[in-house]
Amino acid sequence: MKFNKAYKFRLYPTKKQKEYLEGCFSACRYVYNVSLDCEKQLYELGAKSNLSAFGLAYHLKYYKISEPWLKDYDHRALEFEMENLASSFQKFFKGGGFPRFKSKKDRKQSFRTRKSISLLENSIKIPKIKTTIECVVHRKIEGVIKQFTISRENDKYYVSVMTEIQKNFAPREIKKEVGIDLGVKSFLTRDDGIKVENPQFLSQEAIHMSKLQQAFSRAKKGSNNHAKLRKKIADLHERISNKRNDFLHNESAKLINEFDRIYMEDLNVAGMTRSSKGTAEKPGKNVKQKSGLNRNILDVGLGNFKNMIEYKTNFNNKEVVKVNRFFASSKTCHKCGTKNDELKLSDRVWICSSCGEELDRDENAAKNIKAEGRRSLTLIKK
Repeated sequence: MKFNKAYKFRLYPTKKQKEYLEGCFSACRYVYNVSLDCEKQLYELGAKSNLSAFGLAYHLKYYKISEPWLKDYDHRALEFEMENLASSFQKFFKGGGFPRFKSKKDRKQSFRTRKSISLLENSIKIPKIKTTIECVVHRKIEGVIKQFTISRENDKYYVSVMTEIQKNFAPREIKKEVGIDLGVKSFLTRDDGIKVENPQFLSQEAIHMSKLQQAFSRAKKGSNNHAKLRKKIADLHERISNKRNDFLHNESAKLINEFDRIYMEDLNVAGMTRSSKGTAEKPGKNVKQKSGLNRNILDVGLGNFKNMIEYKTNFNNKEVVKVNRFFASSKTCHKCGTKNDELKLSDRVWICSSCGEELDRDENAAKNIKAEGRRSLTLIKK
């Protein structure tokens, strides 16, 4: 079985190397925006055009004639931008949003390429740059290198290396399994009662963040102070994101290492965090409270955690079973099956009206998720 695995390493380019990287970001952004503008005009006129990666890349030779400076940068990186645009159009025709133009003010700038870059022991070699760029390769790379992505985030440069790994697994043997319930009050609750509390990384920095944003809103646009505050806010967001990702990776790794099968809800985070403002004709209720709940759900990173569990189970020959998101795991007594329709979100502990069992809301949900997951597997086998 083949798997893709990504590695991310920090780059320390010199001033001249930074100029080349920034120029490559600009070249990729230019061909993307020009192509998007042309296709947008054709689309509005009702004309048809070839929106495949090949069809869009065909025009690159004409861009290089009109803009000779594009020849100074990696041609494969420009071709990948056409792939990105073609992918954006595919999503649009499937019901997604229309592709947006890229800006040089975007927090993240990047370009992809294949085979053009050579990864050395502690550096990388990029075409059209004579000297190598210093790179901290802190992990051993497995598999065959398929592509590279050079990026800049908050004035820091990185290279991401995607590899393809071939793994031959023995037949899966299930020795230990667990049901988990994810939430905001307690981040994770297992069916055996073990809980992982929500670290609330954003809430920890809320006061600091609000002060920076207040100062930023008062600073004069275009001033040095305005630019410094923008960077401070970006750095703080990056620090929060790094803490969250480290926490999620650690907790997902613990589950993967301990259990062979994991039962969890098939969460729809986009639906859970949808705004309750409504429309002018039908305004929503409790908008402020829902906004706070949405912020807490996004802060804990439930969607990222679900994705981590899915790809880590596949990579380690483990199994994840997802239970239908509409299954009433919290409201149903795991002892007798009685459903409590009056249960509120604020009720953390409740007593079953039928059997009298005192139930912890999250632990009860985890036990029900495990039982429902087992039941669904039995139905599939039949």
